[in-house]
Amino acid sequence: MFIKYIFLFSLFIGFILADESSNKVNDGKDVEMPVKTVTIKEVELKETTISKPSPTPKPTSTPAPSTTSHTSTTTLPPSSSVSPPSTIPSTTMSTPAPPTTPSPTSPSTTPTPVPPEFWTVTNSTSNITCIVARMNIKLEMHHENKSLILKGTPQTLEANGECGKDLQTLQIFLPQNGSNSATVLFNFTETEKTYFISSLSIMIPLNSSDKVYETRNVTLYETGKNTSYSCPSYMLNLEPDNRTTVRLSMGNIQVEAFRFSNTTKFSQAVQCPNNEVPDIVPLIVGLALAGLVIVVVIGYFIGRRRSQARGYLSM
Repeated sequence: MFIKYIFLFSLFIGFILADESSNKVNDGKDVEMPVKTVTIKEVELKETTISKPSPTPKPTSTPAPSTTSHTSTTTLPPSSSVSPPSTIPSTTMSTPAPPTTPSPTSPSTTPTPVPPEFWTVTNSTSNITCIVARMNIKLEMHHENKSLILKGTPQTLEANGECGKDLQTLQIFLPQNGSNSATVLFNFTETEKTYFISSLSIMIPLNSSDKVYETRNVTLYETGKNTSYSCPSYMLNLEPDNRTTVRLSMGNIQVEAFRFSNTTKFSQAVQCPNNEVPDIVPLIVGLALAGLVIVVVIGYFIGRRRSQARGYLSM
């Protein structure tokens, strides 16, 4: 009976510890945003050619002319109380109604297209969408006494790219107050079973010259083929020199490249490593409880044998 109570008490304590450990792991507030610092190379814009597509003009609608109706009022003279000496036959006069002018028909207007929820790169020849991506993007640069902050979403930013066999690209434009746009260029490379971002280029137009900050030989967002990469947030700190700091922050990320479909639906998402809940913590707690139960059982039998031995000696 004593062993049974000890065993039940140990299991109760184990469930409480495992539940608290799981809650700590699953609590999103304790998970920090993954920050990756990479070494980049600064090159002049002459080595990089970046083109921005021309925006499509929005259709304009002509307002319908307004019509104003006029109401005329006629005042009749007061009737006389004196009867005429002779009977005058009454005559009835009819006034013709004015002609009715039909109101003009207002021209039909074309509705404004709804902004897209994600960026797509499609092969115009095969009509295959090779890249589908969405994210909230924010670009910050601090250079000596100058600061620049640009941000946007697929609803507010334009993008284009290329569907190559071994290399596919996605280029996002971030305009700044009507001047030249900053650009973020992602280069995707595939292996036999996976694909990933192999290089990242950021072009920032300055007053004196345009600067291109480029990362090479990196592995970002690696995932298996026919799957998409999903992550709540990601940050890259680019430090080209002691005077300049470039930071690229991304949130609500879902990216898929090297697709062979004419639809824009994401494939099954693979979560980034920080979202995966490790199973080792509950396993350690369970093993510790099992060891505790074994120690208690062994101690009980040792104590019982000693008590029996003492009983034999006393006799």
